[in-house]
Amino acid sequence: MPNAGGEGLEKIEDMIVRAAESTAAHMRAAKAAIGTVIFGQDKVVEQALVTILSGGHALLLGVPGLAKTKLVDTMAISCRLTSSAPKCSRKARPASAAFVSSLGRSLRSS
Repeated sequence: MPNAGGEGLEKIEDMIVRAAESTAAHMRAAKAAIGTVIFGQDKVVEQALVTILSGGHALLLGVPGLAKTKLVDTMAISCRLTSSAPKCSRKARPASAAFVSSLGRSLRSS
């Protein structure tokens, strides 16, 4: 007679594996979509996606022209999120920083 507790554990493990596989597939799709707009920044794109998945925040720093703002906008579109930046004057922030307070977790209606 099979152990009912063991079967339940296997079902939970299967659910976890399916969820992880689904998340990995979504991350690959998001990276591919973002890669059509942002070139040569694969590591930055991957780290930014991991930041979103972990519920964290990011401050993107770099010289002008590295597509920091474009990356955030593209990620928001491809992941169906909303993006926002805090309002601050030019004196309060360095010119080379793209401040992003958060990418909203609520899905936009599509």
